[in-house]
Amino acid sequence: MSDTAFVNQETLTDQGWFNDVNAVVYRLLGTSTGPGGAAPTTRSEILSAMGLSTSGGAGIIGATSGSVQANLDALSTGVQSLQSGLTSEAAARASGDATNAAAISAETSRAEAEEATKITNPMTSLGQLVMGGANGSPIAVAAPTASGQVLTAVASGSSGYVWQASGVAAGGTVTSVQVVAGSGLSGGGTVTTSGTINIAISGTGVTSGAYAYPSSITVNELGQVTSVTSGTSGGATGTVTSVSVVGTSGLTGSGTVTTSGTIDVALDTAHANDWTGTQTFNGSASSLAAILNNAAEPAQIIAAAPSATQTLDIASGAVAYFTTAASANWTLNLTFSSGTTLNTAMAVGQAVTCAVLTTQGATAYYNSAVQIDGSAVTPAWQGGTAPTAGNASGIDVYTYTIIKTGSGAFTVLASMTKF
Repeated sequence: MSDTAFVNQETLTDQGWFNDVNAVVYRLLGTSTGPGGAAPTTRSEILSAMGLSTSGGAGIIGATSGSVQANLDALSTGVQSLQSGLTSEAAARASGDATNAAAISAETSRAEAEEATKITNPMTSLGQLVMGGANGSPIAVAAPTASGQVLTAVASGSSGYVWQASGVAAGGTVTSVQVVAGSGLSGGGTVTTSGTINIAISGTGVTSGAYAYPSSITVNELGQVTSVTSGTSGGATGTVTSVSVVGTSGLTGSGTVTTSGTIDVALDTAHANDWTGTQTFNGSASSLAAILNNAAEPAQIIAAAPSATQTLDIASGAVAYFTTAASANWTLNLTFSSGTTLNTAMAVGQAVTCAVLTTQGATAYYNSAVQIDGSAVTPAWQGGTAPTAGNASGIDVYTYTIIKTGSGAFTVLASMTKF
């Protein structure tokens, strides 16, 4: 086996070396169980395993035939294996050392390159500044030598900058103040010791006061009125001496007033008027609101039978007469018009009454449900019971009194009469 190397006062022994020694002891010097048995522990066991007599070290002659030679052969083989293992380990260590050396060299080069890029601090005293010199290398600019100095760029000098006085004296006394009036202002002046400078809004040339019927007004960019021109009320001047009133269509009365007086104008009761708006006749606690000696209301004559859901627009007439015999039971939907609901047209506390006249054939049908503005209502029927059939071969007249009790809330009183 090779010599043992000592490093830093420590013995480095390869693991394979110990394995080879174990092989020699256990394989060559095994006890009675033969090679591979338990390690010998006494001198006589070792001599016995080697085939020697116990009486002396030279007793190899006369030893058991073949035992010594076999043990020596095995020992030689073990030594050769140990030498081969140590050689392989040495080669592996050499390869690892080369790899580590290359890594250390690379890291050293990187650190040196990084160190080379660092900026060297050129400053050596308090108050200095760092500036870029030739080729960008840092240089130190000397500290200012007096208070109030400013760093000024110059065409010459080692750094291109020098400290100079600011040009503004610190402290001192103001000896003169001047004020100049700008656009729209007047006044101004100069004060050298003490005094007051007056500033005022420039005059616009317009006299203050009230202007009757101004025909033109001019305003400058400051929002000031610069001119006003008075006009007239369209040229109408003088005194009114006469007023005439002539009644037009639907009115009576006319006349002329030349100094003072009254002209009576009244509604022409003999004139036929079409009123599309709602007219309110309140009357009073002691008189009726309206007296109609004769009056008529329009009726809708419908040459058809009621449909499955029949809509009745009260604005078109509160009486609807279906001249064709009913062919099925129907739902009646009461509304004001196609564009206005009954809820919108009526105020709370108002009531309307309408009638539906339905022609019946041999087989009669009836109004089976009632709606207002598309929502179902349950009428209170005369006699307490809703109709369940019509009256054949006649006209059934349904009457509905609708009372608005709240927003979208109605009470309906209904009846059916055979004619």
